[in-house]
Amino acid sequence: MSTPFLIQHALRSGKKVGLPLSLQNGQIETYFIRSLEEDVKEGSFGILEPIIPKTSKASQSSFDFFVIPGIAFDLAGNRMGWGQGYFDRYLERIGTSQVKLALAYEIQICDALCPEPHDQRIDIVVTEKRVIRLGVKS
Repeated sequence: MSTPFLIQHALRSGKKVGLPLSLQNGQIETYFIRSLEEDVKEGSFGILEPIIPKTSKASQSSFDFFVIPGIAFDLAGNRMGWGQGYFDRYLERIGTSQVKLALAYEIQICDALCPEPHDQRIDIVVTEKRVIRLGVKS
C-alpha cells in the first residue's frame, strides 16, 4: 500500500492530514493539506511536501500519529534515515504521546541497527507481510 493511497483515503474519510516540509535550517514543519493534487509537490528524496502558501501550518500536537520514512528498521524500533537527522530532530520535539508509524517493505526490516544517541525510535512498522508493534504503544 502506498503512502499517497493512505493520504487519499484519510482525506476522503474526513481526517486532517499534515505533511512535513524540510526547511533549510535542518528542521521540519508540518502543514495541513486538503488535496494531493492541489496542495502537494514532490520534494527532497521524493517525499511529498506541502505547497506554501496553499496550506496552513499545523502544530505537532494536532496529530494522533505520524508516518515516518526510513531506509531500514529493526525489531527494537530503531530506524535508519538518510543521514541528515531531520526526522530525528522532529521526533524529538513531538515527544512520546503520539504514535510514530513506519511503512516499509519486509526487505527493509533487519534484526538490529546500531543507533546513535540522537536517533529516535518508532512505535509500529507496517510491511506487506506483518504489523510489528514495538511494545511502546498499541
